[in-house]
Amino acid sequence: MAFDIRDENDQLDEFDEYEDAKQPSPPKFYRRRKFWICCIPSTIITVVVAVILALYVIMPKIAQGLMNKASINLSQIDITNPTATSMDIVMVGEMQNTGPFHADITFPGTVYVSWNGIELGTTQIPGTSKAAGGHGDLNIQSTFTVTNETAFTEFSSYMLNSESFVWHLEGKLNVKALGHTVKDLDLKKDITVNAFHGLSGVAIQKFALPGDDPTGKGILIEIDTTVTNPSAIQMYMGSLTLAISYKDIVMGYVTSSGLNMVRGPQILSMKG
Repeated sequence: MAFDIRDENDQLDEFDEYEDAKQPSPPKFYRRRKFWICCIPSTIITVVVAVILALYVIMPKIAQGLMNKASINLSQIDITNPTATSMDIVMVGEMQNTGPFHADITFPGTVYVSWNGIELGTTQIPGTSKAAGGHGDLNIQSTFTVTNETAFTEFSSYMLNSESFVWHLEGKLNVKALGHTVKDLDLKKDITVNAFHGLSGVAIQKFALPGDDPTGKGILIEIDTTVTNPSAIQMYMGSLTLAISYKDIVMGYVTSSGLNMVRGPQILSMKG
């Protein structure tokens, strides 16, 4: 028969080993269900707030910054049916530096056009202009309404005699990009347009003196001239009257009626 000859202290130590056996540690806080139950609502709220900030605070600021840096160049301006108070206008050109994203740009309200700080008139810009990769095309058909006839007359004279002029446009625009529309961005743009430069470089192709003026005021003149329009503007001008001078002495005047001034060179038949 076997006996346990260990002393009482050895037996107690063995029991202590079992009692001191390491208990399993509690799960870390981020593995607890209660932690995730508390985190889910706060995460959802954070995401919602971030989306709202991105769509309604950050994105409008980015869009406005891009529009401020963008430029507009007009290569063609066609003016028809001009009156003292309005005219039909077609403008073709491009927008540059519009940003890398594809965007649809609309102009929902009135666009005010001024020159030298004076408002000339207003227009509407219908339709949608598309931009992508930093640029986009413009093709605008609208009606220009003159709001200041005195200023517009002064501007017309300046446009005929100067190399270029600057239009200042102000209004609002909407930009749709990345599936979201940002409304009521500020449009403030200066657009430099080539003007008529006095229609310099007139070349006479034909010169005739068919007879005396029946009223006895002088001699009748018929001239065919080549006139080059260096501007981006093509417009119906009605009648164009030019002075004929010799050594700075005005000899008379000739007029071309029903004139439609096109871009580039054209032959005008003038009488006087």
